Amino acid sequence: MNDFINVEEQNLRNKLSKIEQKVNLSEEEKVK
Repeated sequence: MNDFINVEEQNLRNKLSKIEQKVNLSEEEKVK
């Protein structure tokens, strides 16, 4: 069970960081 939770957490963290990267990119576009 713990392993499954850890895998899910990793997946969510990966998604979150990808979203943050996209947000950062769009913020940079606004600045330009």
